[in-house]
Amino acid sequence: PSGTDQVGGTVVSATAPAIVLLGRTDGRDRPGVRLGLRDCGGSGAFPVGAAASPDGTHLYIADFQGQGTGCVHTARVTGGALELTETVEDVRLLGAESIVTSADGREIVVACHVAKAVTVLRHDESDGALEVFASFERDDLEGAEFLTFGPKDETLYVTSPVRNNVVVFKRDVQTGELAHLQTLTQDAELRLGGAAGISVAPDGRFVYVSARTDDTLTAFSRAEDGTLTALQRFSEGLDWPNGVAVAPDGRHVYVAAVKSSSVTVLRRVPGAEDGCFGRCAE
Repeated sequence: PSGTDQVGGTVVSATAPAIVLLGRTDGRDRPGVRLGLRDCGGSGAFPVGAAASPDGTHLYIADFQGQGTGCVHTARVTGGALELTETVEDVRLLGAESIVTSADGREIVVACHVAKAVTVLRHDESDGALEVFASFERDDLEGAEFLTFGPKDETLYVTSPVRNNVVVFKRDVQTGELAHLQTLTQDAELRLGGAAGISVAPDGRFVYVSARTDDTLTAFSRAEDGTLTALQRFSEGLDWPNGVAVAPDGRHVYVAAVKSSSVTVLRRVPGAEDGCFGRCAE
């Protein structure tokens, strides 16, 4: 969220290892604030993802570890400064990758590449300490890397470039429990090789998934129960597409491609019922 003493953006460095907080105060850019991270399970920190609390006062950092235990670090954001407050170490966090927070701030959800799991953390009601609440392990979550909530946090979407799939969960917003709804896997028609970035349109009707090795972005329609149906593929100019984001107004889709060092901007056709793409006007 934007505003004074809140997280304006983060840069995660796995080689430092550190995170850098970028922000604005009274409309002016602030210098970046760097925070080093403590070791995780006896190994050097390897931060790969970060998510802010809904009120912007805390930052949660996913620390990828291939063996031993994985970690989630918590940093307090105060006056534009970062203070490391706690680290959760747990085998159920092995290979921690993407990390998101629920809209109510109660849960932090992590895609865990090595643990083959989606792991959920909550704050203890007595002392506020962050701890693992539950871990949902499945074979089709091997290599889980990206995840995002659907509308009202009632569904969760997870992609794996190892299994070349999209896994869909129904989420109970009261209990945090996840129930498997659907797994979509690469085949001759569904180009999900290296499935990576995933983003849900603001209206909740469409979901967009990039596929690294297939050099493709796929548009899916989203049913009321959260399940997905493939609609269209777009490949022009995409070379190892990774990150995907839909603009807040839903009019454009942005795709970051690694090998071409580029960002492609796609226009969603107004009023289209099929979620198809159109190139931006010159």
